[in-house]
Amino acid sequence: MSDQVLSPGTTTAVLTMSLATGDNQIAGLQADVTFPIEGSIAVKANGEPDCTVNPAINKGGTSFAFRPNGCGGTGCSTVRVLVLAIDNVDPIPDGSVLFSCNVSVAPGFIGTLNYTLLGVILSDPNGGKVLPVNNQNGTISIPGGPTSTRQPTPPIPSTATPQPTWTPYPTWTPSPTWTPTLTGYCGTTAGTCTPPPTSTPSPTSPPLVVPVFTCHVSSPPPSGELLYGLSGVILSDPAGNVVKDAGDQDGQICFGDGCPPPRSAPAGPALWIPDQTLDVSTTLPTITVEFLPANAEVAGLQCDISYPANAPIAAKANGKPDCTVNPDIDKDATSFAFRPSGCSGNQCSSVRALVLSGDNVDPILPVFPGNGGIPTGTPTAPLLQATPTIAMPEGTGTPTPLLHPTLVSSTSTPSPTSTTGHASASTSTTNSEGCQIPTATDGHVAWGWLAAVVGLVVRRRRGIRRRP
Repeated sequence: MSDQVLSPGTTTAVLTMSLATGDNQIAGLQADVTFPIEGSIAVKANGEPDCTVNPAINKGGTSFAFRPNGCGGTGCSTVRVLVLAIDNVDPIPDGSVLFSCNVSVAPGFIGTLNYTLLGVILSDPNGGKVLPVNNQNGTISIPGGPTSTRQPTPPIPSTATPQPTWTPYPTWTPSPTWTPTLTGYCGTTAGTCTPPPTSTPSPTSPPLVVPVFTCHVSSPPPSGELLYGLSGVILSDPAGNVVKDAGDQDGQICFGDGCPPPRSAPAGPALWIPDQTLDVSTTLPTITVEFLPANAEVAGLQCDISYPANAPIAAKANGKPDCTVNPDIDKDATSFAFRPSGCSGNQCSSVRALVLSGDNVDPILPVFPGNGGIPTGTPTAPLLQATPTIAMPEGTGTPTPLLHPTLVSSTSTPSPTSTTGHASASTSTTNSEGCQIPTATDGHVAWGWLAAVVGLVVRRRRGIRRRP
């Protein structure tokens, strides 16, 4: 970060960070910028840091977050920066400005504002960690006063009352099996007792799913079937490792009569796009990518969605896919990009989604209504049954959502269907941080990049725990 000297009375400034690559190729990075209270990094209307990535470096997946996690106002002391792209691993040119942040200077402040770089991690195009790493702090000086340095947070007094440790609910123990009582006269003659009628077992509940993101579809035809394919599914656990045997299932939108029945969900862990049967009058459909956890813990994921030329995924005004991540899963660094890289209009044939957070590696979990068994602070998402849906015709007085979520009773027992997903095959190696890195076979971003992103957060968290 470069030093600056400003005139007395200044209340705003711009802080910039640049990259000196030396002889290395740097495709992405993470860093924490600590700031003083008198010169805090400004806040946008949405509560995020008022920082902007340099568009010239083509890293559209870049994200910024205040730290410590969940802070607000003067409780925030740091901005975490994650600079990356989901559609390229191109090296960033030497000397490039990476990003800039607007600074709010306290009125009447005179002195020097110190900005400190911590936790700098650089990644090469293969997802490997670049070592060694040097960094240089920055200052903003307004002549005429003392130096401003953020003081460390005082320790909590030892007399503070400790908070009780969360104790999970005891494991549910089923009641003894009920034995029916025979009816009729049971005498000494065998076979004179009449047993009650045999009960019919309840149908198996569908598996539990979490909506991950939705995408709007542009200008669908009035009839026929539209196929949306899922490929390149990669699931990452909280430690940055690949979740093996991840499945996937394509989805389709069918209009009018004569549509095939919607298919059941695949076996988890998997991603799928539920089938939909829509009325011919529907003009603005959406597709939803859902996650079936099964017993897997997944903190981040990557997938590609191919679409038909006559009903592509819509584009926003800025040219990016019109897709939105489910806010309940707390993965605010999620990004979407049209493929192939650099395409536009009808040259694009798919969308790549990278679902992750820059400040947590919490698993994506469903909500179990009323169970009381999820600790406070665990991010959860609405619990849905994986039941394909049929939308009602418009104008009938009945709402026409494209996905009908059904809350599941806490007494139901989920059971996965027998449909098998297609496992994602990959060839992997292991980098210096112990992350599995499958080799890229199509010239696109390989698993190593997603592993590196998750690994950045994991390593950062470990560093915070080690710091006294």
